[in-house]
Amino acid sequence: MSAISAASGLAQIGVLCLAAFLLFRRAGNTLAEAAAYAPIAAFMCLSFLLQVFLLTGMFRFAIWALPVVGLAAVIVVYRLRAYMGISRKAIMAFMAAHPVATTGLAAGWALLAVLALQGPLPDFLPPDPASGPIINPLSSHFSTDTTGALWPVNVTILPLYFTALGSPWAVGLIGWLSYVSIAFGTYALARRYAWPPAAVTVVLVVISMPRLVYHAASAGSEILPAATALFCILALYRTVEQPNIIDLLMLILGILFTISGEKLCLVLPSVLLVLGALVLYRRHGGVTWQFLVRKNTGAVFAALVPAIVFSQVLIFGTNLLYGKNWVGGPPGTALVFNLDGLLGWVGNLVRYGLQIVHFTLPVEHFFQWVFGFSWIGMLQAVYDNFIHPLIDNKGLAAPFVISWRPDSIHSWFGPLGVLLIVPAVGFALLRGPRRLKSVALALSFYVALVALIAAWTPQNGHFFTTFFVCSGFMTAFLLPPWRMTKHRRWTLQALCILILLYAVSRLYGL
Repeated sequence: MSAISAASGLAQIGVLCLAAFLLFRRAGNTLAEAAAYAPIAAFMCLSFLLQVFLLTGMFRFAIWALPVVGLAAVIVVYRLRAYMGISRKAIMAFMAAHPVATTGLAAGWALLAVLALQGPLPDFLPPDPASGPIINPLSSHFSTDTTGALWPVNVTILPLYFTALGSPWAVGLIGWLSYVSIAFGTYALARRYAWPPAAVTVVLVVISMPRLVYHAASAGSEILPAATALFCILALYRTVEQPNIIDLLMLILGILFTISGEKLCLVLPSVLLVLGALVLYRRHGGVTWQFLVRKNTGAVFAALVPAIVFSQVLIFGTNLLYGKNWVGGPPGTALVFNLDGLLGWVGNLVRYGLQIVHFTLPVEHFFQWVFGFSWIGMLQAVYDNFIHPLIDNKGLAAPFVISWRPDSIHSWFGPLGVLLIVPAVGFALLRGPRRLKSVALALSFYVALVALIAAWTPQNGHFFTTFFVCSGFMTAFLLPPWRMTKHRRWTLQALCILILLYAVSRLYGL
């Protein structure tokens, strides 16, 4: 691996994100909205190109095509350079107004960026895209699982971009850029319901969630679909507020892009599709969208090809054509279905409810040392003595054991996930305006479907990353100014920074 090729990979992903950011700024997005959109749009562009090259068996030409895309991005950046100066001044003013929060954000991002540039940790290594049996010449580069079925590659194909450019060690940038997109997307949505001081506090609440931090230097298989789902909710808000073809197409392509590598890969996009259709139709009716599509037929037809690719219908159709399961799954992602019906569903909801209570190991050790009390032991005792006798092993695929292990597989979402975000979803369902209530209802329905379809295993926490990422901004509606005074806000920000640094320290092995 030469230093030139490594630098080329980093430079290309950087300039592509910057070009997307400037294009969205020119289109009228706020700074936060453009920064949330840019990484996801860049990843969708790269994924589309790589899938086209692989589907057509011409991946060897990708090494020449990707620099062309990078050169086009450089031209865009040069022509829109005026927006860079405007954005820089806005960022400096924001940092001066919120020094504590922005210092914590910058420190966390910098520490995670160092890890991202050292390659993904063993837990995050992407599956080998050349493994598995070949069942279709057009898809010969795609991996298959043990059943021989192909699996959706919208997200899992992205590591090939860094491999093709000679910088495979930078795969962690996928997770890091997704993490950054989540921060800006949360702020952009939180600003709909709160002033900047509260909105930036909500951002800290979200990005300090331990499981999110553990995936912020990964190959993105878990955090990128969650970031894309938040991208879709932001696009939905923008489309409702001011109908336009750009946000409408971003919404549709984003929903399709979330079809990624899981047996339940259609659950999330189906929920988002129904949410988007209902909200857009109730707000503006059908005539508005018909007129918008007819007025922009060129853009709509241009989006059809990536929409078909992102829908993964070629992969699903190939599986059916060759008598395989219609959808496979990457190695290590085998799904056990809940065969116990409603009783298993109720049992799983209770189990997830107990797992959501995640105060992290330092709190557990502190309570054991000072009070001789164990939160983990208490939660386990509640399940063993009261829940298990009622539902037995219904819905289980493994013994239910409460674990707060600080790693990417077993960790959950920290104390603020259960103390702030979950109540915020409930408050939005009860008292929120119609749009917020619709999003909260859709996310709750998503959780209900996961609990109904999948049997419980210790690895199922990854299903909930999307829920917590997409509902974090609702905390802004839960904490209006008269509840969140300046001192309380600073205290909460300090707590978030401590949790963030704790999670980062675990990644560094401290």
